[in-house]
Amino acid sequence: MKKIYVDIYHQYWDVEEMKPVETVLINSNDYNSSVYNSFLEEELHNMLSTVKGDGYFIKIERTPKEEYINIVLVATKEDEMSSEYIHEFFENISKGREPSLEKNFNNNKEVPLYNGAEESGSKVQIYISLEFFDEEEVEELARLFNSKNFEAQLISNETVIYEKGASSVYFNFILEVSTLIGGISGIYALIQAYKNKSGQSHKNINAGQIDWESIKEQVSQFTGINTSDLRGTRFEINEPFIEVVLSNRYKEVIVLCDENFKVIKLHTVNKSQTVI
Repeated sequence: MKKIYVDIYHQYWDVEEMKPVETVLINSNDYNSSVYNSFLEEELHNMLSTVKGDGYFIKIERTPKEEYINIVLVATKEDEMSSEYIHEFFENISKGREPSLEKNFNNNKEVPLYNGAEESGSKVQIYISLEFFDEEEVEELARLFNSKNFEAQLISNETVIYEKGASSVYFNFILEVSTLIGGISGIYALIQAYKNKSGQSHKNINAGQIDWESIKEQVSQFTGINTSDLRGTRFEINEPFIEVVLSNRYKEVIVLCDENFKVIKLHTVNKSQTVI
């Protein structure tokens, strides 16, 4: 069973200037669901396309136990908008009223936990941030690690869908790969080989040892956000600095760290400011 947190915003546009002027949080609800994430995402997208048509934005952040969904409905001040149909959509799912969902859940393609050969000794974790990848590519990369006896686990999955005029969808993932200390160089070698593949030039891959707990503790001290509410969504390494993006339900925190994971500066943004 997964907990789903859904926040719905109305974003009002200036018709003459053709730009957003105000974004307002109008509804927050929590749901429980055993429905597979990717199918839920597809059904939500299809439902909004049918009911709302043009003018919406979806951002989904996933962890193994929780899912945070931001939905932005775009309109002018003169438009009357209701979000009740979105609430009904999630209510139906949480109560098992959608038989088509159950059918597809039984045939899901969720990224599995890839377990390599049994190893002894102390293990370390390498984290890989994958931007602009799709799920099939992440599965391929995880299988690559699996074939070399590493252990790969998907710990974060962020999806962004934008439907206004032109459509766009992109994904960000974080993989955690465990190995013995002596296997670190092998992980980097595999990543480099994957980077060198044709057609990967537009995708961002960052990999390194990230002390998530230390970063979260420092961010919590600065912002007052509980460490248990913070989750990593992506990171980028530009030696000697590391930029990490942490998120909770209503805020996104962009953090700049040094090579020892000491926070140098951070910037907190309300999600109502980042949705479009």
